Amino acid sequence: MLAAVLIFVVLLVIGLGLIGWLILRGSKDTSLSEADFDQAYEDLPESERPDAGNREEAWKDFSNWRKEQEPQHDDWPEDDDQL
Repeated sequence: MLAAVLIFVVLLVIGLGLIGWLILRGSKDTSLSEADFDQAYEDLPESERPDAGNREEAWKDFSNWRKEQEPQHDDWPEDDDQL
């Protein structure tokens, strides 16, 4: 009986530790906001800007690429103004 309780406590601690680690890891998301994108876009020389200098199109393309390439971002809420 004591062994079962001990095993339960150990598994509980491991489970809580795993949940905590996942939560903390998730808070270090590497997402890029549109404002950060705008700043990086403006820093590029005009000849190197994607989509022939159309920042709005470049943001849409980048945002869509991220959603396709990074499945964890699929559930991000979409802003209708950007689509």
